[in-house]
Amino acid sequence: MTEDSYGKKQVSLTQSKENKGDGRVSFATDVIVRLFINLLGSVRGLVYLPVIAKVLGSADYGVWAQITVTLTLLTPFLTLRLETACVRYLSSKRGREVARDFFGMLAVLGSTVLFIGILLFLLKKPFASLLFDDPSLSGFIGSLIFLIGARVLFQFLHGYYRAFKRIVAYSLIQLLQIALELGLLFTFVVALKWAIPGAVLSIVLGEAILILGMLIDILRREGLPTCFSWRNLWPYLKYSLPLVPNAALCWVINSSDRYMIVHFLDLEQVGIYSATYRLAQLVTFFLYPIAFVLFPTISKQWEEGKKDLTKRYIRGASRYYVMLAVPAMVGVYWLGPRLLRMLTTSEFVIDRLLLLYIALGVCFVGVYQLYVYTIHLKEQTRFLPFVFLGVAGLNLGLNWIMVPRIGITGAAIATVISYFLQFSVIYGYSRSIYGVGIELVSLAKVVAASAGMFALIRLLPPRGWAQILGIVALGAAVYGLVMFLIGGLKREDWLLIRSVFTLPRGEK
Repeated sequence: MTEDSYGKKQVSLTQSKENKGDGRVSFATDVIVRLFINLLGSVRGLVYLPVIAKVLGSADYGVWAQITVTLTLLTPFLTLRLETACVRYLSSKRGREVARDFFGMLAVLGSTVLFIGILLFLLKKPFASLLFDDPSLSGFIGSLIFLIGARVLFQFLHGYYRAFKRIVAYSLIQLLQIALELGLLFTFVVALKWAIPGAVLSIVLGEAILILGMLIDILRREGLPTCFSWRNLWPYLKYSLPLVPNAALCWVINSSDRYMIVHFLDLEQVGIYSATYRLAQLVTFFLYPIAFVLFPTISKQWEEGKKDLTKRYIRGASRYYVMLAVPAMVGVYWLGPRLLRMLTTSEFVIDRLLLLYIALGVCFVGVYQLYVYTIHLKEQTRFLPFVFLGVAGLNLGLNWIMVPRIGITGAAIATVISYFLQFSVIYGYSRSIYGVGIELVSLAKVVAASAGMFALIRLLPPRGWAQILGIVALGAAVYGLVMFLIGGLKREDWLLIRSVFTLPRGEK
């Protein structure tokens, strides 16, 4: 090797180290892996929607929506938010401490789920009246109990893989989950016509198989615990328990409007609103991969004293999310009503403004989720219940006033107002204490590029799948071009993208 070629190789290696110095390339790569899995998860959701909606109809889909909304409430409540505590603290443990603390938390969760399951079974008729406004539907409470048990254990076990940043293993588990649930869904619902019980069984059976596999994998890696002590669990519970009322209050903000709709209107309107809400949540498609990787990454950095780097990660993550979420919101607004009719039946007719209100609210939630991590890092979680209590009270009041007067559009308006307040409080707190804020110039460029994209795609009415896919591709290309022309994409953005997809020469 000549001296010149040797020097070039050293420069290549040095540049590689500089690119990876703060872990941004690794972070971006993990986000892209999670983005791919999230794409498959969205496909699963889009499959679930037409299968269940078309087989059941809008009224029975309203029953299914009530079951899933209640599952969303009870799951974080019954996990005691210990999966979040796993991500925050478990990776700092060593040796047998991991098995001791992890299986101790698992035993606590198992006991909690058993107790709540028995309670729901004993009170199934009053609970059916609350959920469906019809005690004769109490048979569905049994399905809900099985769903809760599977979901709580499944979500907690995920915390272990996320804590140790086993992104590939976690992603493979989710791939298997998607394949199992879709296969079982078509078997039980489409082929055997088991309707709602079949949909429940497809989820429970699929997650039960994966729970067993994850437990075997964790036991193989960590072994059985040799001791157990409540004292060892107290730091986890001290951090996680204040988050439990947050989960309940978040549910009030996110999902209580369904209960208002079912009591003021009917189950058919719940089904239409829930389908619209699911479609609007496509705006968060880019959030979950970023948030999934961000929290364990900045938790580790914070514990190592790298606070400036932590702030850079949060600021960068929020910038990239807004850069992707705003054009997605515009696309959902234009394509959503047609897409929903194609995926469901003629009963599911929605107004674009209804979809826009919900999508805008969901966008606010996404930015909030990234900034709320500053409170988690400082272990100031006791502050959050007061925020959510105020926002939940506002949401309930607005729904109580608006839903009887203007129907499900009133619920959508209440949603966007509540989410904006939630975002504003957390963002203001984070900015005043930590100096982490949104780049307003960058936001203005994103809005301008999104407006340019909309000006073009609104000339192309969507009439079928081919047209919709073509509009999406054209819109993305136009948005990217406008962002490039107005300087919305920085040089460091291009370098980061190139680093993720390119293996530097000289490395093997």
